[in-house]
Amino acid sequence: MSPDVITLSQLDSSVTDENADWHYDVELTNGPEADILWIAVRTQDIPVGCQVWFHNLDGDITIAVPPTEVTEPDFQVGTTVQLPANYTCTIRVFLQLNGHVLPPDARVELVAYVVVPTDGKTPDSPKLAPTGLHSAVTLRP
Repeated sequence: MSPDVITLSQLDSSVTDENADWHYDVELTNGPEADILWIAVRTQDIPVGCQVWFHNLDGDITIAVPPTEVTEPDFQVGTTVQLPANYTCTIRVFLQLNGHVLPPDARVELVAYVVVPTDGKTPDSPKLAPTGLHSAVTLRP
């Protein structure tokens, strides 16, 4: 699956929500079956010290990661969530530069993987194995 690509110049940089420099919205749609998803913001060549986070704008299930400092250029932070069949919501992904300049090959992606418990326990089990890419959107400078 080839992710959609959004360039920073296409985004509204007058963001006032949560002090982010940029944000973009992604529609997350679950399939016809209930799934456990690992939803994460993943970075590539984002300067250390920037912050990334996301949260859903609608829907009755909270899908969120608080502002998290990028500690290495290729970085990932996410959360596991159980969604019912045919669940749809909009997730807003944020990037705060904190004075840094993005290199030309920088990427921020929202990814969602379907996961299954590897030990037969509940979705809260720490042993979850991704079974395939659910969706991805790429943000480029």
